[in-house]
Amino acid sequence: MTILIFLVCGTLLALSLGYLAKFTRVYVKKYIKDQNGEVAKLGWFSIFLILIALILIIFSFLAPVTLTMNALTPELSFKGKGEIGDTIGGIMNPFIALAGVIVTGLAFYMQYKANELQRVLFAEGQKASNEQFQKQLNYQQFEAQFYEMLKLHKENVNEMELNGKQLIEDSWIPLSITKRKVFQEMQREFETLLELASINRNNRLQDLENPNFRSRYYSLSSETFNECYKIFFWGFHAANNYKLTEHAIEDIQNIQKYQYKGSDDFNAIRANDLNFSIESFKGHSWLLGHYFRHLYLLVTFVVDSKVVSTHDEKMRYLKVVRAQLSNFEQIMLFYNWISGFGDAWEDDTHKYFTKYKIIHNLPHTFLFENDFISRKVDFLRARYKENEKDELFEIDE
Repeated sequence: MTILIFLVCGTLLALSLGYLAKFTRVYVKKYIKDQNGEVAKLGWFSIFLILIALILIIFSFLAPVTLTMNALTPELSFKGKGEIGDTIGGIMNPFIALAGVIVTGLAFYMQYKANELQRVLFAEGQKASNEQFQKQLNYQQFEAQFYEMLKLHKENVNEMELNGKQLIEDSWIPLSITKRKVFQEMQREFETLLELASINRNNRLQDLENPNFRSRYYSLSSETFNECYKIFFWGFHAANNYKLTEHAIEDIQNIQKYQYKGSDDFNAIRANDLNFSIESFKGHSWLLGHYFRHLYLLVTFVVDSKVVSTHDEKMRYLKVVRAQLSNFEQIMLFYNWISGFGDAWEDDTHKYFTKYKIIHNLPHTFLFENDFISRKVDFLRARYKENEKDELFEIDE
């Protein structure tokens, strides 16, 4: 009889454990999650209490039979201890009451854990909400600063002005060149310097009207190009020792001397021959220095931003910047980079020309025709092709 009772107890206990395991896997996993979104599981302490409660409840039903059966010794016999109802109630009640206390305590414990989980979830939700709000605020601040800087760039261009003269019916009439047209005049002046520096020493400025003249240019060197840009940027000063040919220096001085006179002593020095109208070689650092610094700051602000983190997002804003640059602005930006004055635009650290395509609209077929400049264009094109399949320059597409 005793063996049968223990078999029944063991069977009921096994069934209880199986049901508890199923409850843990299905119900708890379905409805309870922790703050990381992972399924919350009952701890070993909770499972132990549930097992104790189940064992006590099961044993309460078996206790009357177990405790009133024939004992091994008279001292262990519970027969004759009262009426059968009192015996059953008196024996079962303590175990059921104890199981009830355990289950009630476990219920309070589970409620405490649920409240704790709710607090964690609320804190996590509040944190995510604050992070989203801060992200939106940072984005708004970025856009506000970006468009303010873009506005300042446009104002810088609109405030540009150069004074010159225009030849009309053998008279020199004052001429004011403003806004983006300034860059066109700058290009013409600078490329005149490149012509003077690369001309074959056996030919002089008077040969400019010769249709075959361009075939007799020397290939520019980096040093010669840089010297020309120094004159263009800072202005020509006779006291300086420029690394140019004597013929080039003499022609520069003559242009400054006779530019607006139309003298027969230097017939080639006329505005239509020089192809620019501004007063020659006085320097443009007071305009270009500020312009290039602010433009570089604007591009760097976008590239280094943590708010717009992806390349596509950065390109979306940089395309807006690029749309503000005329072809002549991009040409002068390109010349500024070649000269070394603006080498930070494209070097081993920054790749604003190739990676971010700031001069994507550069009309390189309109640049000064020289092998030295063509090689610079090819260098940028080859560097861009290392990582991309399309074309760097819009004109090549």
